[in-house]
Amino acid sequence: MTRRLPPELQPVADSLAANHSYLWRTFREPGVTCRVCARPTAQGMCEECDSHHEARHPTADLVGTYVYAPYRTQAYHVAKSYKGSRPGSSWGTMASLLAVGLRSHRDCLMTLSGSRDMRWAVVPSTSGRDGEHPLKKAVREFAFPDRETVLDVARDSTDHRRFDPHHFLPRLTEVPDSLVVIDDSWVAGGHAQSAAAALKLAGVRYVALFVVARALDPRYPSTKTFLDQHTQQPFAWEPCPWTQDGICPA
Repeated sequence: MTRRLPPELQPVADSLAANHSYLWRTFREPGVTCRVCARPTAQGMCEECDSHHEARHPTADLVGTYVYAPYRTQAYHVAKSYKGSRPGSSWGTMASLLAVGLRSHRDCLMTLSGSRDMRWAVVPSTSGRDGEHPLKKAVREFAFPDRETVLDVARDSTDHRRFDPHHFLPRLTEVPDSLVVIDDSWVAGGHAQSAAAALKLAGVRYVALFVVARALDPRYPSTKTFLDQHTQQPFAWEPCPWTQDGICPA
């Protein structure tokens, strides 16, 4: 089944497709990419995702990555610069990707989670940023205006890229049934999976992760081969970011 795009989002999706030829949507294909994060690998899961699942901590029930962002490309620049002091057009591009990615397949996520009561949170910055993170501002303005759950960084947290749920402290007056955690980029996934694990340990039944940019390092031979051999799949909102085959659940 194919979802209908909310009418107000159609011009946004059309603009992303027409004016951002560097956006390459992620895909999952057995023997080609990781079934969790869409990183190139001949195995079912890449090394990082396999290590997360082998750890003693819970992991996200579902992961959706949206576009590839190889280092030193325009897509990677957007994921890094939108939150800087001079974001330029990167802010609008990131906001558009969040709006289209999260809202166009919201019903898909609810179907897969078995819940119509979906809250959201963003992975907080561990760099000591002052004020509200631009990612949270973009999500609130363009994707989910309310129903936020706040995650705080634990004061004694170190080595934030390591998979450890104790990096984060959920602020919960009541435990939600299901929640989507949003991050701007995925390198090894430890940061986002730590947030998901913290929420699972706090009692949240179903935790999904939505990540805008799946970063890739072309210095790895296997990644360079992947980038050389696989034709860039242009941005389109229709493929579901939550399913293995890109087909929306019934």
